[in-house]
Amino acid sequence: MQRLEKENIVYLADLVEAFSSSEATIRRDLAQLERAGKLRRINGGAILSRRENILTPDHEIYMNRRMNINWEVKKSIAEAACEEIRDGECIFLDGGSSIVPMVDLLKNRRLRIVTNNHLILGRLGENIKAEVIAIGGSFMNLYSMSVGSDAITQVNNYNYDRCFISCTGFDISKNMAYLNEYNTKGVKEAAMNNSNYAYLLLDASKKDIVGFCKFTQLSSFDTVFCNELDTNEIPANFRIV
Repeated sequence: MQRLEKENIVYLADLVEAFSSSEATIRRDLAQLERAGKLRRINGGAILSRRENILTPDHEIYMNRRMNINWEVKKSIAEAACEEIRDGECIFLDGGSSIVPMVDLLKNRRLRIVTNNHLILGRLGENIKAEVIAIGGSFMNLYSMSVGSDAITQVNNYNYDRCFISCTGFDISKNMAYLNEYNTKGVKEAAMNNSNYAYLLLDASKKDIVGFCKFTQLSSFDTVFCNELDTNEIPANFRIV
């Protein structure tokens, strides 16, 4: 718990080595702490349980580390989202680790991709088929994305067939998607306002996470792509993958 308070995330392999314990023992300990509400288990480790707090950047994990959280789930969600895209379209890819896996599936298709997500730019490689337009502006290191007035102006310069957006948390009962700060909101809204279709990508670990900033209603998206949810009240626009 001391390590979690300091780093916000711990990995199973590191805990096995640090405590000279078996993987099975560490898994049991993590399960016990999760039942006590101290943490939430993820694939390969655990993160702090912050549901009693409003999520702010002080409690966030750097984006390049968050890539390891539920990565296989995010890949499945990205694959489902990419099925919506037709060759020749112009699309916007938002910041966020949930969006990143999409570029692996899209970079060799005949598409025009606009993005403020620097993690996506780093995964392009050489000899790609897609045309990629990188949005500039103020670089937000925590999220590895461009934000601010310059970024919003650039996003507003284009029209999109589809935009793919991420968020920090969501609450189905309140029909609300949240962010943990305000700076990224303007870019997301600009992309949605200039798109024919808007999609939200999220994994179930974000359920009931309340961020500092109210973003938009879940019902404002044409489709919300998510993995299996522990609820019987799934909105009509949710696609469970």
